[in-house]
Amino acid sequence: MKRLSDRTLVMQYVQNKDNRSLALLYSRHRAWVYRTCLSYCKDPDEANDLTQEIFIRLIHKLDSFNGNSSFTTWLWAVTTNFCALQLRREQRNRTMQQHYLRDNDTLFTNNQETTFAAAMLMEHVLSLLPDHQRDLLYIKYCDGVSVEAIALHQQSTVGSVKMRLQRARDRARRLYRHAQGKYYSELL
Repeated sequence: MKRLSDRTLVMQYVQNKDNRSLALLYSRHRAWVYRTCLSYCKDPDEANDLTQEIFIRLIHKLDSFNGNSSFTTWLWAVTTNFCALQLRREQRNRTMQQHYLRDNDTLFTNNQETTFAAAMLMEHVLSLLPDHQRDLLYIKYCDGVSVEAIALHQQSTVGSVKMRLQRARDRARRLYRHAQGKYYSELL
């Protein structure tokens, strides 16, 4: 049986939703995508998760493959962009936690155990915020974007961005204090 090219397999999947074509692409390129992910994150489990996410996303992106480059070049771009995005998100989360802890003068002291607990608590609080508030806090405190630039990008006024930031900080503070109270009551 003749080996089908990647381009042919992509066309078959896009036109007919032929899962065998998708399975062949996966088996051909999975190991390479995994190694690329591993080079970014240095954790085998996380690299495996990233590989799975990339191939899941690939299902929805295959129709954007136009054939101007080889499939492997296109897949490399998709993989490296996704891995870089994940690294930026992780860095942004860490930076935001550090800024928030510094700006809000929490009850925790600086020993390793309590700093870890505070970071875990903050991660939990951030996960409870609505996406629009969490994103706004990330943009302001992690990416360091000015209020004026945020207003321009969102086609809004500086005053309304400041108000939304204040509401997001207040909500995060309330959630943090509530979660912190639960944490301490569980310790007692």
